Amino acid sequence: MNEFLLINSNNIADLISIGGVVQLSLAVVSVILAYIFACAVKRKITRSVVRLGIFWFGMLDKTIRPLIFSIITVMAGGVTMFFYNSASTLLYSLAIIGIIILFIKATVYTLDYALKNNKYRKHIKMLVKLALVMVIIFWTTNLDVILADQLGKVVLHFGKSQLSLWDFIREVIVIVFAIGVMIIATLVLDGWIKNLHDIDGNLKQLLLRISKILVVVIGVFMVLPSLGFDLTALSVLGGAVGVGIGFGLQKIASNFLSGFIILLDKSIKIGDRIIINNITGTVTRITTRYVVMQGFDGSEMLIPNEKFITDPVINQTYSNSNIGIEMVISVGYSSDMVLVIDTLRECIASVPEINQNMEPSVYIQKLNESGIDVFIRVWPLDGLNHGSVVRNKLNIAIIESFRKKNIEIPFPKRDVTVLK
Repeated sequence: MNEFLLINSNNIADLISIGGVVQLSLAVVSVILAYIFACAVKRKITRSVVRLGIFWFGMLDKTIRPLIFSIITVMAGGVTMFFYNSASTLLYSLAIIGIIILFIKATVYTLDYALKNNKYRKHIKMLVKLALVMVIIFWTTNLDVILADQLGKVVLHFGKSQLSLWDFIREVIVIVFAIGVMIIATLVLDGWIKNLHDIDGNLKQLLLRISKILVVVIGVFMVLPSLGFDLTALSVLGGAVGVGIGFGLQKIASNFLSGFIILLDKSIKIGDRIIINNITGTVTRITTRYVVMQGFDGSEMLIPNEKFITDPVINQTYSNSNIGIEMVISVGYSSDMVLVIDTLRECIASVPEINQNMEPSVYIQKLNESGIDVFIRVWPLDGLNHGSVVRNKLNIAIIESFRKKNIEIPFPKRDVTVLK
């Protein structure tokens, strides 16, 4: 491919010839025509932005100019060869550069679109663009061959083994490049999966977890052979890891597998209100090792995934979010119980946050030594978020109604006899 490059003795010789001047003129004309045609095409595709979609419209906007420029320069090169019977090296080199620019723009735009919600988007774009430009410079100038020849003469000694400086730098570049590609691939997949609106939260978390594992596995299996490692040696390492898991890492493995089970059977989901081991909170995150639950005071509790498999779990929003509120009110034995029950029903009806379409429960629960316990169950419109508000308003309404109707709320009384 070196004959098509700008930094080439043939290209430089062509520039000072008549054919070179003609090619340079045609290149300038190609730039102007590419701009004119690109503007015309953009006006047409702007009307179809809804049909194309945001991504493809943006891709066309970024790549239309270098694409048209490359096509026009290739056509101009063919015309030049036909009339002058000479190779159009300069025009073909410019066409290749146009394709390179198209590739860089398409790659950077795809990355930018996938990472639009990532705070490190600008830095990642800059690094990727710099890496692509460096690769293209090395490829188009043959600089890598020159560096390999010079740096290969420098030998580094590591104990009894030795390695040339070029091989060392090359392996470091491969490792850094592989890590960078894995990080970017993970971020791209994260952004793509999180933007899927047709699947639930558990499936998203499962896809995110599987995608990260696949990226790491594929990256390792692609990098190790290039560094000279024998993949068959991984079987021995895998056996050692298996023994380690069986003895010392079984809890970690158990939590890891439990996380997959939770995501697959959808027993708990992000946003669910959970009670486990007398701990109440809302699930905010499901990770590989633990579930994050946020309490009413804002504190976050990290509970191992295994607990959600082995221990009893109360999921208040498993199939629906209708969470009831239960209360017990004590009244004196002298109270008219029919009046008490009617009054309590009136109090329930006076609270607008209670769902009146769901029948409340009001009945005598127990006869205590100091009073009669009346049980109440009501259904708030939003018990998940406003349960305490409903409880507070209902208590206030009951106290005020009991005072107006002289209904006694008893308290324990004790007779104390003083012996002399």
